[in-house]
Amino acid sequence: MAKSNRSANFRQMLQIRLTSPTPRSTLIAPVLLTLFAWLIVVLLPWPLAAIVLAGGVILFLLLVNPVYGLFLLPFAIPFGFWAWRGLPFHLPDLLVMLLLALWLLRDLGRRKLSWRLGDLFWPLLLLFVAVGVSFWYALSPAQALPEWFKWGEVLAIYLAALNLLSERWLPWLVAAMLVAGALEALVGLRQFYLRLGPDAFLVLGGRFKRAFGDFAQPNPFGGYLGLMLPFGVSLSLWEAVRFSRAWRHNRNARRPLSALGQGLIVWLLTALIAAGLLTSWSRGGWMGAAASSLVVLLFFSRTTFWLALGGGSLLLLLNWIEQLHLIPAVLLARLGSFQDWLLFMHPVRFRATPISGTNFAILERTAHWLSAWNMWLAHPWHGVGIGNYPVAYPVFQISLWRQALGHAHNIYLNFLAESGVIGFGAYLLLFVWATVVALRLLASTNGVDRAITLGALGFLVHLSVHNLFDNLYVHGLQLFLGLVLGILAFMVSSLPSQLDQEEITE
Repeated sequence: MAKSNRSANFRQMLQIRLTSPTPRSTLIAPVLLTLFAWLIVVLLPWPLAAIVLAGGVILFLLLVNPVYGLFLLPFAIPFGFWAWRGLPFHLPDLLVMLLLALWLLRDLGRRKLSWRLGDLFWPLLLLFVAVGVSFWYALSPAQALPEWFKWGEVLAIYLAALNLLSERWLPWLVAAMLVAGALEALVGLRQFYLRLGPDAFLVLGGRFKRAFGDFAQPNPFGGYLGLMLPFGVSLSLWEAVRFSRAWRHNRNARRPLSALGQGLIVWLLTALIAAGLLTSWSRGGWMGAAASSLVVLLFFSRTTFWLALGGGSLLLLLNWIEQLHLIPAVLLARLGSFQDWLLFMHPVRFRATPISGTNFAILERTAHWLSAWNMWLAHPWHGVGIGNYPVAYPVFQISLWRQALGHAHNIYLNFLAESGVIGFGAYLLLFVWATVVALRLLASTNGVDRAITLGALGFLVHLSVHNLFDNLYVHGLQLFLGLVLGILAFMVSSLPSQLDQEEITE
């Protein structure tokens, strides 16, 4: 009887679907959109038509759900960093503003403005305020305003990620990050092997050129890939464990093949990101990647802990390793000696060191570090003003190094110089707070959630180490920081529901 009722209901539904005319309103929108796209392609030059069509697709996605803006962000940072004439905003900035506007309009339409603040809101707000304090003492407010705006964007993306993400969207967001990193790595690999770029980027005897991707410079390119790498390493280890478990328990089923296929994709994306980072020839990127990968291995499992501990012990025996040539001599030469990096602690010896082709970059960085230090000594509390390092540099320049590079090539000295003890303390507090949140989250999660958390911890480690030799808050990379901090805060906020579900299933 039940079966006959189901058959009758199915025939009735089929009859309604076949006999009911299609509403005209459902056909008008696709026709108009197709016509509009065709007119754009026909009437506009191809580059401009591609930009307009891409903008239309982005707007459509954000109208459907503002969370798609978070997915587009890892792609917009490398591929969309261009400016219109007369406008100080780049595509990532416009994407952030559009995302926030549509998110606000959606919540106003629903009469719902109860946003979560999360565990990292207050240190982020404190940093934004501390940077704002230095703004009032800036030598050039015009230079300070864009830098202050950057940290407002970090806070905004943090809130968007925290409130728009869900447990369904989180793995897909991390996947989008890896795909964006791998695509950018392919751009860099092409530049490296085809020797594309200025002659100043020639390496290895002129056989190759340093990869710079869409970042114009190799160091931010290496930084972008280095920030992606710990997520790839952590998820690669997780996929290996997942495949091993599936193989042991389901040898005759399709599950091991599915796990292997997914694992191969993650391993391939991670390998491309690592290769792109290597071709950037960025010392800071290499050091940050080594530190973040080591942290991922130490925290992932007991097996990887002992492997990392043993490997790290071998690397500490540097003289012995050099004799066995386990590390290529060209890479060791690129990293430089430990004593060279300590010239900052010996200004007299720095001034007496002759400039050569091998130590030029290190001496140039040291000169800017000393200039930043002198700026801080002159203005210890509030600095010379956020974004005003190049403005104040002529007063504090060191001997022959007269050209300001835009920042101090060390984020900690840069914060001291531009925002004094107030901004520097707020920045350190944010990173200590975020690290504590990530470590506590590691102890409370498992599976893929733990792998993502470990990737976020590696992200913080890479950023902290690489920023000893550079300033990665350029080219929109600061938005990546807000996104990862938002991911951490979201995972903490969803932790109680995860624990409740586990108790129910038990």
